[in-house]
Amino acid sequence: KPIPTQGFPTDLQAPFTTVMTQAEGNSSVYETMYNGRLRYVDELKRMGGRIDVSGSGRMAMVHGPAPLQGTDVCALDIRSGAAMVLAGLAAEGTTRISNVIYVDRGYQNIEAKLKQLGAVISRIEESEHLCPVVDCEEPIEWDTIPLHLD
Repeated sequence: KPIPTQGFPTDLQAPFTTVMTQAEGNSSVYETMYNGRLRYVDELKRMGGRIDVSGSGRMAMVHGPAPLQGTDVCALDIRSGAAMVLAGLAAEGTTRISNVIYVDRGYQNIEAKLKQLGAVISRIEESEHLCPVVDCEEPIEWDTIPLHLD
């Protein structure tokens, strides 16, 4: 449950939720600071995460373990980008992450660091936009160089 100080860091919520998809049993995630912070859960669910969101989008119940399958996902912000990278590493098959500008902005040289740890990760050129533009007043220019995780 993220709180401003002396609690669980809100920036770790999305990556930690990804880890919880692999843990035995049920885990609860409570968002107390930001509306819409649990949007990344939809991407985890597309990969096979068993997660229920309730409480006006402020609480998620993660049912684990859930085998994740590689698919096309979007980094919606820095935190969800980290969550998608972790999910891709845990998933069976290839995960393609679009909008990696957020990952690059939040985690310097993450691709090389993960390769040093044995991850199979690469950047590819992509001509199509994999992330839909939703809930935006103005169009957003999405990054078109997704990461591939095998």
